[in-house]
Amino acid sequence: MEGAGRPSRRLMIRIRPGTEADLPAVFELNRRLLPEAWSKKSILHALASGHELIVAEREERIVAYLLSHDVLDEVHLLQIAVHPDFQRQGLATRLSRFLFARKAGLSMVYLEVRASNAPAQQLYAALGFRIAGCRREYYPPPPGQTRREDAILMTRLLEPAQEPHGNL
Repeated sequence: MEGAGRPSRRLMIRIRPGTEADLPAVFELNRRLLPEAWSKKSILHALASGHELIVAEREERIVAYLLSHDVLDEVHLLQIAVHPDFQRQGLATRLSRFLFARKAGLSMVYLEVRASNAPAQQLYAALGFRIAGCRREYYPPPPGQTRREDAILMTRLLEPAQEPHGNL
């Protein structure tokens, strides 16, 4: 039996590239879920400057998103956010795998995650990320604290691009 207020895992969730039309919903998730929320203008500027947005939608409602940016032959995974009603249903994994498939042929994906965010670190490890270092005092202090928080730097190799099949 599904938990009260929790959607069924069998609901159709579509993963697709995001567009500017998705920004109001993305901003709302960003503001609600991430301590380092970006402004609407920052998110719009990020898309205009080449950042990639991937969204998960159910019945035309954005329930999760991933924001990344290519840096030379690497991908910087900047944000993953999943609406609380849809967490623990594999959406962050699906969004990540969609990104990995789109970026095949680039060398790797890297990200920073708060040192205190053990659930996210576990997710990333399950997706094949490995700890590559630490960025000291990278994040602003958590609410109610004065000390900046370290970031754990994690990396994951990407698959090589598939060669086209056919006769030469």
